Amino acid sequence: MGEWQTSNPPTDRDIEFERDGRTIERGHLTSTPVSQGSDHTDQRRQYRLGGEGPLFDVTRWREIG
Repeated sequence: MGEWQTSNPPTDRDIEFERDGRTIERGHLTSTPVSQGSDHTDQRRQYRLGGEGPLFDVTRWREIG
């Protein structure tokens, strides 16, 4: 497996990722537009697994295979 990265994860293939800083999962992510924090400087992208379900943050990710 690849090294853990903290950049925005790819959305064109399956990866292993840490969800909300708690659990490690695998899958194909889809992204949403950037959401803004309360001070408008904390902008981050949120993701869904397979295009369905709740939104979450990806803390880190790595290539699989």
